[in-house]
Amino acid sequence: MREEFAERMIDTLQARAPGFRSTIVRRTVRTPQDMVQELRWPAAHPMSLAARAVLTWRRRSGS
Repeated sequence: MREEFAERMIDTLQARAPGFRSTIVRRTVRTPQDMVQELRWPAAHPMSLAARAVLTWRRRSGS
C-alpha cells in the first residue's frame, strides 16, 4: 500500500509538473504510525493521510 500511495502522489505531481519524477533522487514512505515510532511525533502529524511520502529531489541545472 505504501509504495502504491507514493506512486499515485508522484503521478499527480508529474501530471501538473512534467519532469518532476526525473528529479526524485530518493524517497521514504512513512505512515503516521511510522512517524510516531521513528520520529517520536505524538499522534504523527495533524495533516497526515493514511500514508505520507517524503520525497527528496534535486533541482535541475539551469533551473
